[in-house]
Amino acid sequence: MDAAQIIVIDGDTVAVGRQRIRLQDFDTPETFDAKCPAEYAKGIEARERLKELMASGKVELVFSHRYDR
Repeated sequence: MDAAQIIVIDGDTVAVGRQRIRLQDFDTPETFDAKCPAEYAKGIEARERLKELMASGKVELVFSHRYDR
């Protein structure tokens, strides 16, 4: 899958087309429902780091067919 087709939503969620995908075994600070400014800032850092990782080379998503609550 071309990395240009993958949109990073936050530090542990990406979107492929209209489908949002939660990355398994990733747990990063929230950006949308952050409890404080510090959590929000760390969430932004996590999102930016995931963008770097996704842009650094080939990306392969493997679906586990598990759903996040």
